[in-house]
Amino acid sequence: KKKTKHNALGDINSVVVWQHHVAAVVIFLAWLELMMLVGRFPIFGLYVQMFTTVAVNFSKFLMAYCCLLVAFGLSFCVLFPNHIAFKGIPRSLLKTIVMMAGELEFEDIFYGENLKIEYPATAHGMFLAFVLLVTVILTNLLVGLAVSDIQGLQQSAGLDRLSRQAELISRLESLMFSKLLRKAPIRIWAIFQKIALLKTSRCRLHFRVKPNDPREKRIPRELITSIYQLVAERRERNQSMRRKRTYRNMETFNKLLSDDGLVTLRRKQQKTIDKNRTLSGNHYGGGGGGGLRPDTMPATSLSQPRPGSTAALEETQKIILKRLDALREDLEVVKNRIKMI
Repeated sequence: KKKTKHNALGDINSVVVWQHHVAAVVIFLAWLELMMLVGRFPIFGLYVQMFTTVAVNFSKFLMAYCCLLVAFGLSFCVLFPNHIAFKGIPRSLLKTIVMMAGELEFEDIFYGENLKIEYPATAHGMFLAFVLLVTVILTNLLVGLAVSDIQGLQQSAGLDRLSRQAELISRLESLMFSKLLRKAPIRIWAIFQKIALLKTSRCRLHFRVKPNDPREKRIPRELITSIYQLVAERRERNQSMRRKRTYRNMETFNKLLSDDGLVTLRRKQQKTIDKNRTLSGNHYGGGGGGGLRPDTMPATSLSQPRPGSTAALEETQKIILKRLDALREDLEVVKNRIKMI
């Protein structure tokens, strides 16, 4: 029997072409996912978060200024038809993005051997505009944007580290109490429940902590202090919002009281006017069927008020006054409560 040597290079060449593309993309995505997994650790989390934040903002940045890059790419494709890097729109766009990073190759483009520039004046002008607008302005703007994002992340680095630490603990304990370990021995399950910090069971997804108890050693002391500060700040914020709401209700009460007072005053004035009209009608009407004075009264006679309307108005006025007194008492109670707070 002849021994056949294992040729690794031949095995690679025998692979279908599309598998090379898939393998390259899969390798890249696998190592990228490994970087994200490393970023879950509190020590390396800040650096990975900086990278992801700057990458997301850079993608938004390119979406905002992609028209400028496309414009220069198409212009270079027209002005440099003899240059290999600018033959075709895809190559020209890719070369423009590479030139944005600083790889201009001015001498190779304009003074290279066997490369004739057909439109030298326009080509030099467009190249100068690209250097000023893209290489200088756009690149420096991108650097400034990245620096501002990193400064903002460094200011909240402590809180972000604590949140990543809590998230990592929660993920690990979710794995402990998952269906994969349900068939584990009872002793191991009891140990998991004893050492768990956040998820001691499937039903209870929270735990109680005593910040002033020196025997509290389930989580680090700095984490307890940070949690206590967050709770205190949230409580203070809620109390301030409650005070603002109370003051707003007081202003509404005062406005209602003033509006009710105006309504009562208008009703009193209307009542006085009705009484005066009634008296004037009785004075000029006469008991013997005399008519109204034509020089002082209108042509139509005044309608007589219904019997008992005055008593109804007085009763309504009393009810309104009682309601106003009750509102004043409620307002005093609210003011006293605010002073106590």
